[in-house]
Amino acid sequence: RVGQPARTELALVGTINILVHVSKPLAHAALIEAVSIATQARTAAIIELGFRRNGALVTGTGTDCIVVASPQGAPRERFAGMHTAIGEALGAAVYSATLAGGRAWLRDLAPT
Repeated sequence: RVGQPARTELALVGTINILVHVSKPLAHAALIEAVSIATQARTAAIIELGFRRNGALVTGTGTDCIVVASPQGAPRERFAGMHTAIGEALGAAVYSATLAGGRAWLRDLAPT
């Protein structure tokens, strides 16, 4: 969980690696917003899974990685926050993929 040290021996816990590709060129600020949206979506999905460690809901793993890629070129989209088409699509995709992957992990690999 974010902000808490691992207090127990870590078993097979896995990692969450996310690669997002958007089809429009993004300005630097829009790339930062896109990473923020992907992070929020990942965290919301993980919290919904309800997995706990030391009694607290897990919010991710210590080795998670998020990459957002977009083509180069102009014009570049200036924004990619939650109230944009890019942010909405990105958030929905990351959320649903993380939730599906998390459910599979809980079913097949979660430590008992």
